[in-house]
Amino acid sequence: MSTNTDLTHDPCPANNPCPHCAAGCPPVPDVAATRSVDSLWELDEDVRRTLPPQFHLPTFDGLGYPNLWLCTACWGDCTTTAWPCHVAVAHGVQVAKTLGAGWSS
Repeated sequence: MSTNTDLTHDPCPANNPCPHCAAGCPPVPDVAATRSVDSLWELDEDVRRTLPPQFHLPTFDGLGYPNLWLCTACWGDCTTTAWPCHVAVAHGVQVAKTLGAGWSS
């Protein structure tokens, strides 16, 4: 597991925690720490949903109808989560800082 210090964030309010904070802010798996969107698909859906806010970025789905912005970390095989997801809303500052910070697709 990675101990990246750049993935820290302010905790959610106790009465409305995002999935990451509700899971106790688990450490980031090494494969996700590469910050590659493709590497996220190697993780189980439940693990992706509990990733830190910096991983909950928008992905455009131009194939579905209607076209949507989906959360990179929250959508999976039989589910879609529109972006911004709960984590992105709760930790908007951290997500916004990440949008231009070295992600590759």
